[in-house]
Amino acid sequence: MQLADVLAALPDDYREVIILRNLEGLSHAEIAQRLNRSPGAVRMLWVRALAALRTAALECQVQRPKDQ
Repeated sequence: MQLADVLAALPDDYREVIILRNLEGLSHAEIAQRLNRSPGAVRMLWVRALAALRTAALECQVQRPKDQ
């Protein structure tokens, strides 16, 4: 199983906040504005999403690609 598969298996709100923060590089404030939530709520959602991603990755034994 690939990391993309693990990410796809996350709840929609977790996946969305991870994509916006880690892939698109938006700040918590920018994500909050986009999702119509408070920055604090976005931070908490992001922390929970990362924890869920980490747990799912460990369960599936997903390994990050080695740097080339």
